[in-house]
Amino acid sequence: MRKTTEKKQKLSMLQNNGFVFDINLYVFDQNTLYEKPHTHDFYEFMVIVKGKLTQTINGEQKTCCENDVCLLFPEAEHAVSPCDNEELVLYNFEVSVSFFERLCQLFEITSPNEVFPNVENYTRCLKSDILEYTKIATLPNKITDQLRSDTNQTSLKIIVTKLFSKFLLNVSHSLMHKKEDSIISTVLSMLEDERYFSLSIKEICEKNFYTQEHVTRLFAKANLNSPNKIHLQNKLHFAANLMLTEDVKIIEVLGKCGIETVSYFTKAFKKEYGVSPSAYKKRFRGVKNK
Repeated sequence: MRKTTEKKQKLSMLQNNGFVFDINLYVFDQNTLYEKPHTHDFYEFMVIVKGKLTQTINGEQKTCCENDVCLLFPEAEHAVSPCDNEELVLYNFEVSVSFFERLCQLFEITSPNEVFPNVENYTRCLKSDILEYTKIATLPNKITDQLRSDTNQTSLKIIVTKLFSKFLLNVSHSLMHKKEDSIISTVLSMLEDERYFSLSIKEICEKNFYTQEHVTRLFAKANLNSPNKIHLQNKLHFAANLMLTEDVKIIEVLGKCGIETVSYFTKAFKKEYGVSPSAYKKRFRGVKNK
């Protein structure tokens, strides 16, 4: 029988003569879910093979559907319940802390809490992956002698390792997006900063240890204008504001916004604002000062 404590409903992995297996597998349906709030002393991979269920974690509910996979940390207080008496098949992999730590070592993870953002983490499997798991895990609603064999423990370890790697892939994608967002944010800030108006896009990118080509691809991926276009627009907006707020000559404006020639500045400014810099200054400076 499982061990539970009265106060916290903390579940422990089933033991056999004092020996705890690396992985236990339970197969649940809509009538056999453990619906009481509880924690446990192991990690848990929940694979929804068929149907859907409601997961309540720290008071918040989430619906998990077919092919969803949930990774729960031991400290996650949770309960599961069926949805509208819909037929459900749930494969529940209980993973010992020691085996989970060995998985982390295998993937060179020093701290699981730094890699996985929450006590509960979600991903999805392909239908073909689920079918592969069910071929191995066609077991009744309890641990059997067959499962306790070395062969079946090895099979279960393969499944859990695959599930673990799927979560890592999701995390790596998330971290990659965060890194890309950070690069874009940093470059955008520099493009807006008048101190960098005199630098080329290549020089700005190199200051951040990235190539111009890489940064340009990231901007395009984020549906932004090119760094060159944004840089020029920022310079022109700065120049326009300068002409409205200070009594400066056009040649002085060029020096402050990092544009080298009057002809290029005039052409770019007229394209952006519809009038030449001198006409813009004459037309709007008086309005601004009123």
